[in-house]
Amino acid sequence: LYFEEQARKAISAGARQILVLGAGYDLLCLRLAPEYPDVRWIEIDHPATASAKRRGLEAVGPPQNLRQIPVDLSQTSLQEVLKSQDCWDESHCSFVIAEGLTQYLSQNVVRQLFHTVDSQTGPSSRFGFTFVEWRDEEDRPEAGPFTDKLLAEFEQRGEPWLWGIAAERLPEFLEKTPWKLVDEVIPAGVESFACVTKP
Repeated sequence: LYFEEQARKAISAGARQILVLGAGYDLLCLRLAPEYPDVRWIEIDHPATASAKRRGLEAVGPPQNLRQIPVDLSQTSLQEVLKSQDCWDESHCSFVIAEGLTQYLSQNVVRQLFHTVDSQTGPSSRFGFTFVEWRDEEDRPEAGPFTDKLLAEFEQRGEPWLWGIAAERLPEFLEKTPWKLVDEVIPAGVESFACVTKP
């Protein structure tokens, strides 16, 4: 619901393409694409997930303005992917979504993600993302009373959490980027929601 609201706000502010990174089985694009036929809706996800989702989309009939791009972003950079796609225009005002993604990336890769989204989007674009809280004194994520158990489970699955940030430190992190917070950060359990924009 948060990202749906932000997508609608971005479109009202001029966004003409919406990109969802690691879309998974989320149906945001499927639901909103018919409502905004003049907006391009693009999902990038791992080929295994994307192929399963494609079968479901084909069963219901995908909107003409929805494009799936199956690619493993751990093997190919986001910039390479977007530059290779005729459905993406880096000069357009855009809205990019990264939900449930940043905790799996190192700090350097997170910084690179912000840089790439900046370089591949036009003026007044927005970037919505989630992040986990971080215990600076222990240099590890904060996930409530079950932190140890949760982190161990993700580690065992080969998906360790590598990055997070205390909500109050997010503006400081953004100072080294062109991005500025649109609204207040919204805490929601383990993850917090944020949306930024650029000039």
